[in-house]
Amino acid sequence: MSQHESIPQFQDRFLQRTAVGVLCLAGGYAASAGQFLVGEGPAQVLDVLDLAFALAAVAMVLPPFVKLLRLRRSDEWACANTEGFVGEVFRTACVRTFTLMFVLLVLAEPLSDRFLLQLPTNFFVNVILAVTLAMFSLSFLLLNRDDDEDEEDPAG
Repeated sequence: MSQHESIPQFQDRFLQRTAVGVLCLAGGYAASAGQFLVGEGPAQVLDVLDLAFALAAVAMVLPPFVKLLRLRRSDEWACANTEGFVGEVFRTACVRTFTLMFVLLVLAEPLSDRFLLQLPTNFFVNVILAVTLAMFSLSFLLLNRDDDEDEEDPAG
């Protein structure tokens, strides 16, 4: 956290970085699922891509997470207002993701009995995780972006 950044600003930045990290994880799970659909050569490339996405997610989230843990132990944190717009957007994105995933799983269940029967369970788990994480991340980033646009155009 920089000297001029307040705790709410840090929390907002942390949540934004977390959403980007979650999008990286979604890419990793998508790469893992894709390994079941391609030959051995491309599967090795997707395996490396999966690792790269995982490392990118850790690099995005770990440094601010460590700072967050240190801040929570400080006296400065006790006086901070931890509720803000970005936190509310984060919660809204979680609720929307759960709702959309629940509907998609209900719709996908009858289809799984008829199609793609040759694919292992791990493929479907990776697809579900990739879609869920991508939905959450994109929902958060889009909801947050909409607010940023409103701030830039006060007449609008």
